[in-house]
Amino acid sequence: MPIELASELLSGPDLGGGYLFQLTRDRAPYPVGFTFHLQPAGSDAGEPPPGSPGLLGYSHPPAPCMYGGTECWHRRFDLEPGEASRVRVAYNRTRFVVGEMLAQAAHARPAPLADGLRELLGRIARPLADDGVPWQIGGSTGAWLRGVRLEPADIDVGIVAAEAARLERLLEEYVVEPLHRETEPDGGQRSHGAAFIGTLKSGVRVEWGGMRAMPTMDGRPMEWGGPRWVERRTVVPWQGFEVPLAPLEFTLLRAAQRGQEDRLEAVLAYLREHGPDRELVGEILPGAGVPARLEARIRSQLGL
Repeated sequence: MPIELASELLSGPDLGGGYLFQLTRDRAPYPVGFTFHLQPAGSDAGEPPPGSPGLLGYSHPPAPCMYGGTECWHRRFDLEPGEASRVRVAYNRTRFVVGEMLAQAAHARPAPLADGLRELLGRIARPLADDGVPWQIGGSTGAWLRGVRLEPADIDVGIVAAEAARLERLLEEYVVEPLHRETEPDGGQRSHGAAFIGTLKSGVRVEWGGMRAMPTMDGRPMEWGGPRWVERRTVVPWQGFEVPLAPLEFTLLRAAQRGQEDRLEAVLAYLREHGPDRELVGEILPGAGVPARLEARIRSQLGL
């Protein structure tokens, strides 16, 4: 009887951004879903890859891939077979814009942040406001909108999980990662999608998500979900838009956890001038994996 392979090739080989692409549909009894495969294309690509796919959440498979061997990069989406058309659209845009996404993620080229942000807000701000859907911008772009001296490489948007699919519809032609479920390291589950807003040559990566299940660790406040995340937002005006922002204290914590010294200092300087949310810092800093000396330094500089 015929042998059924673990996956079915839907597209490829295709070229883009210095990489060879393939799209597969993964079959049962293996985890059902879809996988984007990337391998360096060498001289066939006509250009060297501008950065590692790991910067965009890709990883090497635990066992050699039947399409690209041990060096194949994978981005997998746990979606049902009926979602194939949605996945194909995202795959085709990804291979055309991956070079620019990687160059920006590697900070080899600056992202045209203001242009991308205007396009994003022009598409989502009014529809979400009209229907009373809570959302926010966080991360480095949230800091940049406050005036912190940073150069963001992408835009992070948080939204209630039940409305995450609406953002995919509003950004439909820009989607590079179809909305899917992901499990966080702390056990939380979220809906996640990504888009590259702009042309095939110039644009900004936007990632969005909403928490579907909360971690059961210690109940501490979270940037993208959990109790009171809506009430903690700050609304700032920007070029005719009212933009809700996540607390800057979460950006401070993330910079400390990742050892991003320049970002940490920029955020600390802003909070020293404008004042931190002392209660929030006191809730999220202890036990967050920040080295003791660095935690003490943060507390000292913020007068905690």
